[in-house]
Amino acid sequence: MASNFRATVNSKSPSGCRYDVVRWNVGWITEKGRETVMDNPSEHAHELIDRLPPSQLKAVVGLLEAMLDPVSRAIAQAPTDDESPTEDEEKAVAEAKEWLQQHPGIPFEEVLSDFGLTIKDLEAPTQSK
Repeated sequence: MASNFRATVNSKSPSGCRYDVVRWNVGWITEKGRETVMDNPSEHAHELIDRLPPSQLKAVVGLLEAMLDPVSRAIAQAPTDDESPTEDEEKAVAEAKEWLQQHPGIPFEEVLSDFGLTIKDLEAPTQSK
């Protein structure tokens, strides 16, 4: 069952041969009229990734990592905080601003040292290639 939408794309196969394809909802139809149905989305994703140039592959990897990271996913799906601050919250912010005007701020390094940490402890580990 094909949709009314159809797009013809000039593309290159991994071997470098040019071909025209038409994308239907049921699969890919090559210029020779042969259809490849992508029943397996994972297989389809692998096939598409294999066709990407290295410059685009890095972007796709970053996107996939963000999609699979539960914290990133939770943040992306979190509702927007559209509540106005309460009187107590506004009072606490005003008090904090007043305190900062009377006292120097606490350096981040000092806060870390209270927990036995340094800036170096926060740096991402380098990945070996």
